[in-house]
Amino acid sequence: MSIPLSSSSSYRFSTVLEGHSGDVRCLSVIPAASFVEADFALVSGSRDHSAKLWHPDPATKNATWHCDRTLAGHQRYVTAVTVKEPDTQHPQGLIFTGSQDGHIRTYHPCSNNPIGDTEAHAANVSALFISKTGTLISGSWDTTAKVWVNEMKLTMTLTGHEIAVWAVAILPECGVMITTGADKTIKLWKGGVCKQTVTGAHSQAVRCLTIVSKEKFMSGSNDYTVKVWQVDPQAVNTTCLKTVQAHNNFIYSMSAFSEDKFIIGGENSGIKVFKDFENEQVLQVPAISVWSVAALPNGDIAGGCSDGRTWIFSADPARQASEDALKSYETALAGFHRPAQTELDGVDVKKLPGTEALHAPGRKDGQTLMVRDGPNICVYSWSAGVKQQPSGGGGAVDPFTGGGAYSTSSNSDYPSNGSNANNAFSSSSYGGGADPFTGGGMDVDVTNTFFPQTSYLAFSVKPKVEMMVKKLKEFNSQVGDELKVDEAILERLPALCSSDGSTGDVASLMKALRWPKDLAFPALDILRLAITNPSVNPVLLEDVVLNDLLSLMLANMKSEMPINCQMLAMRTLVNMFSVPKGERVMLQCRDSIITRLLTLFPSENKNIQVAMATLILNYAVAGYLNRDEECQVQCISSLTMLFLDGISDFEARFRTLVAIGTLMGDQNNAKYFLSLDGKNKLQVLIASSETPEKVSQCSKFILRSV
Repeated sequence: MSIPLSSSSSYRFSTVLEGHSGDVRCLSVIPAASFVEADFALVSGSRDHSAKLWHPDPATKNATWHCDRTLAGHQRYVTAVTVKEPDTQHPQGLIFTGSQDGHIRTYHPCSNNPIGDTEAHAANVSALFISKTGTLISGSWDTTAKVWVNEMKLTMTLTGHEIAVWAVAILPECGVMITTGADKTIKLWKGGVCKQTVTGAHSQAVRCLTIVSKEKFMSGSNDYTVKVWQVDPQAVNTTCLKTVQAHNNFIYSMSAFSEDKFIIGGENSGIKVFKDFENEQVLQVPAISVWSVAALPNGDIAGGCSDGRTWIFSADPARQASEDALKSYETALAGFHRPAQTELDGVDVKKLPGTEALHAPGRKDGQTLMVRDGPNICVYSWSAGVKQQPSGGGGAVDPFTGGGAYSTSSNSDYPSNGSNANNAFSSSSYGGGADPFTGGGMDVDVTNTFFPQTSYLAFSVKPKVEMMVKKLKEFNSQVGDELKVDEAILERLPALCSSDGSTGDVASLMKALRWPKDLAFPALDILRLAITNPSVNPVLLEDVVLNDLLSLMLANMKSEMPINCQMLAMRTLVNMFSVPKGERVMLQCRDSIITRLLTLFPSENKNIQVAMATLILNYAVAGYLNRDEECQVQCISSLTMLFLDGISDFEARFRTLVAIGTLMGDQNNAKYFLSLDGKNKLQVLIASSETPEKVSQCSKFILRSV
């Protein structure tokens, strides 16, 4: 049944629900809340390990809300919630919550403590949905969906997704089940059997579903689109009816008022209201992420956000905020600096010899050779101790000279301080003295010196100033007047990487970062080092500038962007961990950054692979140091399901392994890693004759630790 709509189409701020101390990740509506004498109630789940029950006050015509109770007993983040409507057995209904610990807990709406606690999945429960008949379906990062009846009796496990399941639903009447996942697919199930797998409809992870009628549903994706689907319940297949370019960033959640009116929440764009598939209104919130949205029974809108609050909007003037409350809302918006959306483009690479050049012997140990491998540039290092030219892995071409100044065989990414005895990337050696390419010199019986990694890595090699200035001037002559920078300032920009830099030149750097796509990489390379330079980074780390820079980096981390731009953007993000405020922002935006990072898979470019692995390694270190459970789980999922399989460069694999090892001290993490077939993947790696010794040894230490 459609939710009643207000006669007015213009929503305004109504109120805000405050009480959680962490992101509000999920919302679910109780349509008939007799237990609080309210027309309806709302359940919110949060990263603060709790769920809360809220209800609007009928005495104020639902204009004000109250927190009725906190649902306790969660050991980790609450990531999903759904509600069973009242029936004869449970006249007040039931509340089900899914948690990062893999448990599904059952609550009576009048009780603070769970009446049931089921160890349902091996990993984060990412989605819950319950049908009118009481059938519950759960989705998890363990790649499965499970079907439960009679208050948590398992009836079937749906397997087939390659990686995390993000959304689940059941069509009314026909009982067709739908699952979507990070593998970009939509699957239809009947009787526990997958009847159809839809591939190619979405180009990125399918994050959310909403049912709009007995045979129609919508899907929302990280590819910024919403698709409308018609299901044939007899054939159990679906056809896409319409595609809506609904967002300019990731879509996290959807909720429908009717077949032609729905709302979406996502990254960096507030809550969007759609009518007849056109964006009718954008409701701004002072938060980067809107994790969950709910179409309320009275026609209002709720959005659970990364600021720990749930924002309510109404089209009914009787429920809209007072002038004083509206001013407070507007002040909150004015004080929040939303990252800008900025797009950059590509750059051509120089002509170099192909891989056939590797067949010629090197002249001496340590000689480096750059070759073109398809559209990519790779750097190799000659070693007289082996019969073939060993891969230099993540060596990234110098975009100014082609001189290989970015080769990871140099000390380009060692921690500048704080390294402990177990630092696998110490400035004097790799993993106890092993050659980074051949593994030579490693004692197979030495103590584990690979992990845990307890300090952040940074890409710190300085580019050649003369060539950088030459490129800056060349590119400056090719841009429009509005983007031109005075040549005298251009000569000073590289100084932003050193103690000689002037904060007055930051504005010119920001202008250069907006040059066309084939011209922007010199500015990106300056930013990579300037962000760690205490002489100028106080300006770069101001909220307005920092949010803008973050959006620029995310814009460059797209598969259609040039390799140099992708690489330098990721290296800049890696370096942000070295600065306390940068570290905080990286953690706040973790989900967006890692999600964007995963969209670059698969990449055959070894430079990109090393940058990817270094970024996820720093996130693993952050999760370890800050005891951030969700960060650790997200890293393990990404590292085990994608990096171990999708990374071919051995230096990148080594960093992947160090990241995994860093997180294996926690028993729950080790259990989760094993549930993702991590043990078998490491055994395959160890058994390969092509695996360098240090990679093999690090793998063995991980197996010992789990």
